[in-house]
Amino acid sequence: MSKGLTIAILGILVVLALGVGGLGYYVIVLGGSSGGHVAEAAEPEAKKEADSKYPAELFELKLTKFTTDLADKDRQRYTEVTISLTFPAKEDAEAAKKLESMIRNTVLTVLRDRKAADLSGAEGKQKLIEALVKPLKEQLPKLKEVFVTDLIVQ
Repeated sequence: MSKGLTIAILGILVVLALGVGGLGYYVIVLGGSSGGHVAEAAEPEAKKEADSKYPAELFELKLTKFTTDLADKDRQRYTEVTISLTFPAKEDAEAAKKLESMIRNTVLTVLRDRKAADLSGAEGKQKLIEALVKPLKEQLPKLKEVFVTDLIVQ
């Protein structure tokens, strides 16, 4: 074989290899023109479950600055908390706005039963959320989740 023909064949092979590699990257990593269906097929089941737990959009009711004293007996302690509630439909969030006074009363009642030590750290925040969920769900059956977005203890 001549030297020129060998170089031409090697050049064609390199171009083909780069083309196949690029196409593979496009289909596998970027999802190709299938809208990501190829990549989605390889997603773990836990991720799919987490995504299906929530609707495409949640509606938020943000309740700001609950300031109250705490149950500490040794000295006067206060907390300031901001809470967000999420709902599956806009109508549910709007209905909750009409009940804001009742919701605020529930949150303040739960907060006043806590001591500063009860609210410390990530565990304290999680326990506060758990304490709020049951009474709030009784008032707002369509409530999806409670978030404590700010928490200050003095």
